[in-house]
Amino acid sequence: MSWLESALMYQIFIDRFAGYDPAKDWRVPDFMGGNLRGIIDKFDYIESLGVNALWLSPFYKGTQFHGYEITDFMSVDERFGTEADLKELIDLAHSRGMKIIADSVPNHVASQHPYFIDAQTNPESPYRDWFIFRKWPNNYVCYQFFDTLPKLNLNNPDALAYMQASARKWLELGLDGYRIDHIIGLSNKNVSDLFSPLKHEFPDAVFFGEAAMFGADGDPASSRSSFSGLSTVRIPRRYIGWALKQRGLNMIMRNYMGMLDGMLDFYFAYQMVQYAKTNNPRRREQIAVSLKRRAQKFPADFSLVYFLDNHDLTRYLFRTNGDIATLLSAIEVMLSLRGAKVIYNGTEVGVSQEKSFRETKEHPDIQARKPMPWNEVDQNTALLAEFKKLVENSKAE
Repeated sequence: MSWLESALMYQIFIDRFAGYDPAKDWRVPDFMGGNLRGIIDKFDYIESLGVNALWLSPFYKGTQFHGYEITDFMSVDERFGTEADLKELIDLAHSRGMKIIADSVPNHVASQHPYFIDAQTNPESPYRDWFIFRKWPNNYVCYQFFDTLPKLNLNNPDALAYMQASARKWLELGLDGYRIDHIIGLSNKNVSDLFSPLKHEFPDAVFFGEAAMFGADGDPASSRSSFSGLSTVRIPRRYIGWALKQRGLNMIMRNYMGMLDGMLDFYFAYQMVQYAKTNNPRRREQIAVSLKRRAQKFPADFSLVYFLDNHDLTRYLFRTNGDIATLLSAIEVMLSLRGAKVIYNGTEVGVSQEKSFRETKEHPDIQARKPMPWNEVDQNTALLAEFKKLVENSKAE
């Protein structure tokens, strides 16, 4: 059984965690200046939460503050710091008995990646087959419908080798694994070809995936997901999974048993949305009991990775209409389950949203990306104290 099974991870959105410029408007989707040095400086705080693992957003060189539009997988973006900063953070985490992972983004690159620019502009480009052109040069397969994110062709052995080499570099530096972004964009063969050799080389590293087929207004099982968006998805029975909605999420996760150490549990996230919507104690107890029973149906060597919210989803406190008691109750339910757990930075001090995703016309997910408050006046210190108690109690059980 991997260390993932007993992990309590703290998810850090690098640009907006620490070291950022508070004078900048967080509502603007641009770099605020958060960096790896900021995380190092706040490590005592992180340790005080009782977590035993960190999960970093992408730190690779790229074009966007969130880190997912990557132009060089082999380098740390200078706006986040240096490779020496990353190594220092990794060593610090290990010295405090913590694991540290980061996002792997193997499905796509930024359209400004030099290999894609060459593939799109050079008829003789050696990188032409690294991407999937329907009609060269401007009609190509992307992540969903974002033309700034051309999809990689991991059936090309050179593209596969490039992504594997980049993942290997950071594991050699000391990372303890990866959360694999948009894993449903890869075929099962791609997943196995990419990560099985890495698992053999780094047997203690963990690899878990993200399979989010839904997402309107941050609801992980929204019925408003686009049917046509499935054209870029590569998992088996994807249309059945889409049609089944939240029930299909279980089928999708089971697809990766035997390939990965676990999966982010969007079904749990969906059920906890229902938990927030009801004030009926009996209904809440039914949800908690059903989740505990369900966890037993997955094998011990495959971890469900539970979370209430993240950088892509509506903040859980916003879902509760600011009800701290419901937030704490939901955290308690999560901590009681068998498997890995994730706390998104800021949840523990009461970070919420100004308005819903639907009310935010442009870049709605910016609402879930408010910067971490460090002034105690801006933190809910009572919530933080109760959160720490819940974590300590869960360890004693």
